[in-house]
Amino acid sequence: MALAACPIAAHAADSASASDPVPGAPRAPSLLQEVRDARSMDTSGNPQAALEKIDALLVRARAARGIPEIDLLYVDAVRAAT
Repeated sequence: MALAACPIAAHAADSASASDPVPGAPRAPSLLQEVRDARSMDTSGNPQAALEKIDALLVRARAARGIPEIDLLYVDAVRAAT
């Protein structure tokens, strides 16, 4: 009887997708959240690295569409102040 249960359990484990969220695991922030987090980014430590990160983020955000323009303006202001 125990042998018959093994294939069923193995099949159930195989049907779980690798992309299924793991309970308690941190999720990657959404692009919108990354944009909003950039509004308060500390750029004083390494301004060049901060500019590169902001530029890459703005390129992704503008290409994605759906990011509110006001959030992009805030990030542009952070970039200008760097």
